[in-house]
Amino acid sequence: MLSGTLLPSYAAAAEGRPVVYLHGFASRTDIWRGAEVAAKEAGLDPILVGWEPGELRSARATATEVLLPAIEAGLAAHGHPPDASFDVVAHSMSGLLMRYLIEQANPELGDRVGALVMISTPHRGARTGVANWACGIWKDRGWRALGCELKPTADLVKSLGSTAPEGVATRYLSIGVESYEPFVPIPRWDGDGDGVALGHDKAVMTESAKLDGAPFAIWRAWGRRGDHFGVTCSAEVNAWARDFLVSGTIPQANPERIFGTNVCAGMPKKVWREARE
Repeated sequence: MLSGTLLPSYAAAAEGRPVVYLHGFASRTDIWRGAEVAAKEAGLDPILVGWEPGELRSARATATEVLLPAIEAGLAAHGHPPDASFDVVAHSMSGLLMRYLIEQANPELGDRVGALVMISTPHRGARTGVANWACGIWKDRGWRALGCELKPTADLVKSLGSTAPEGVATRYLSIGVESYEPFVPIPRWDGDGDGVALGHDKAVMTESAKLDGAPFAIWRAWGRRGDHFGVTCSAEVNAWARDFLVSGTIPQANPERIFGTNVCAGMPKKVWREARE
């Protein structure tokens, strides 16, 4: 079932429900340009929130001083009251920031966030070497401190852990991505100790996205829809997220690599940005 197709039984629960879409490290809101349209077609109210840490701001400070205020501002701009309930779809590092807010910084937020879908979020650290690069030589210095906190040994990663805590009201879903990338010499990694080593999505090891105690599914596709930087435009992954938010449906991982559908097709970034200004 592709994104944008809503089963009739979902309609009442979905109608007008705000869903906050968060980009990850050094990214921007237009990664969700296709997801936004599909969510509207499904009766949801998508709210695309942009954020950036600023010079030398830590992940924790970014979460509390930047991300949460930006979410509240986005909700208000869409006409939702200050205590409104909402769901979140988070890509990459923003999943860690949301976990920190819900699990440690602001537990009351868990009563408002009904569901949190995390796509390629490195619960066990990125483990591909990208964190070392982001930490040391990322061109925008304002992001470097956050890049350091993507390492497996980072305090934030260790503090949150790779197990969903008990007593959190928010429903979690974690999605890992395994790219077809034979030319990147990164050894496969068995992140969950089941004896099967998996690959990566060009930035995060696939099983680093697994959060014990929460539903987990792996997306495998050919081309850009099957890597860290293009998965947010996957119609199928957006449908996984939407169905979990609306009905609690847990996606079934595709064991074989498939040709996914590009929900951003025909929507150039420049045209989409101008349309929103």
